[in-house]
Amino acid sequence: MSLLQMNAAGAIMILAITVIRALALERLPKCTFLVLWGVALARLLLPFSLPSPLSVYTLLGAQAVDAPSQAAPGLQLLPLVPAGQAAAGAEAASASPSLSPWAMVWAAGTVLLALALTVIYWRCRREFRASLPVEAPFAVRWLAGHRLRRSLAIRQCDRISTPLTYGLLRPVILVPKSADWSDEEAMSYVLTHEYVHVRRLDGAAKLVLAAALCLHWWNPLVWVMYVLANRDLELSCDEAVVREFGVETRAVYARTLIRMEENRSHRIPLVSHFSKNATEERIRAIMKIRRTTVLTLVLACLLVLGTGTVFATSPWTEDDLVPLPTEPVTGEYLFAAYVDPDDGGIYCTWDDGETFSQVTAADAELFFPACGVGVWGTYGDVIDTIQRQGCPLVFTYGSTNPDATSDPEFTTAMALRQNAIREKIMEREPGFVPDPAVTQFEMRDGDTTYLVIMSAPDSEADTSPVGNSPDAFPPEITWSSSTP
Repeated sequence: MSLLQMNAAGAIMILAITVIRALALERLPKCTFLVLWGVALARLLLPFSLPSPLSVYTLLGAQAVDAPSQAAPGLQLLPLVPAGQAAAGAEAASASPSLSPWAMVWAAGTVLLALALTVIYWRCRREFRASLPVEAPFAVRWLAGHRLRRSLAIRQCDRISTPLTYGLLRPVILVPKSADWSDEEAMSYVLTHEYVHVRRLDGAAKLVLAAALCLHWWNPLVWVMYVLANRDLELSCDEAVVREFGVETRAVYARTLIRMEENRSHRIPLVSHFSKNATEERIRAIMKIRRTTVLTLVLACLLVLGTGTVFATSPWTEDDLVPLPTEPVTGEYLFAAYVDPDDGGIYCTWDDGETFSQVTAADAELFFPACGVGVWGTYGDVIDTIQRQGCPLVFTYGSTNPDATSDPEFTTAMALRQNAIREKIMEREPGFVPDPAVTQFEMRDGDTTYLVIMSAPDSEADTSPVGNSPDAFPPEITWSSSTP
């Protein structure tokens, strides 16, 4: 997947999560939305995805295929380029790489945003170094009862007004110097909230969110995700605190949150605050926390599974459908292409039906170059003829033996291989029945002989090469036509 494809797929996923969040935020466990944001991040950052028949892109893809097939007999294809010219163009492009203006704008925006976030975080960390350890008896007791495999410290600083956490390997809970340690109930809520951030590695989650923001800075939906995902980190910690202390503590915890919000200072990226924006949303969510039931958990799991399956997967293809080769196929082999009766797509195989690939005329021209010259000289023209004249099945065989087509052993072996491929195609497509009437052409390009065999809808269909005469080919290309 390209960056633009990842961005578009991620944007659709973000939009879906935003709608679901607006409808179900106060009805489901808050960790549900963290999992959904994680799936959206994977869609934005990973250049691959799993195919699914339930994917929204499968449905859109089916509609996209059906629409042109109903409007015209064949699909609109890109102009073909001979294989030799295509290879030369690729070599020239690799020899003189250049960035488009849009790519340079994207790179500049990514670097500037990453630099800005880094500078802000570095300045904050420099201020945090001036903090001092907390020696209050309650803090010492609390820390002794909340051990981690990583070293955890509680420090105080006069340059902040609300508690926060920072650091991954050596996390620190930083509280304002003015914190009232005599109010042990309120401080236990505050420290537990920050402890949940540390235990869940929310600092790492914020780094991944920042990375996605830097890569996709031009997409406003990614900024929406960055804001809402940070809110949901706080909501999830609020929920964890309330569940640890008991649902009956919701009102006291909410009042603690309000007091902290009154002292809130500027927001620091990449660190976890006790207080964030949307305080009203947090208080409302806190007051509506209920005991989790089995039904709620089942609904949350189904929601995550369904949303991920529909919006985070790629279009579904046949189980044996594989990508086209990365290099042009050479050597002696049998190439077969057929039209899917259901979706109108064209599929080909070059390994006797072991694997299949979806193919266009441009693909066939590039990866299966037969002659590379002449009006009928490429597999791209074979695919084009399938679409233009409705031939449901085409075989093409290339051999360096100039007398291959007159060799009984060759023709017998090829007939057996064709029958085997027909059977495999009919296994894949139960509704596919190739017409027994065929038209075949023989082409020669130097020492190589190419035989094209077409299964025509009826025996009188015009499946001759475009140009229909020897004059249509250069002198080194000869052809003959026969209908068995």
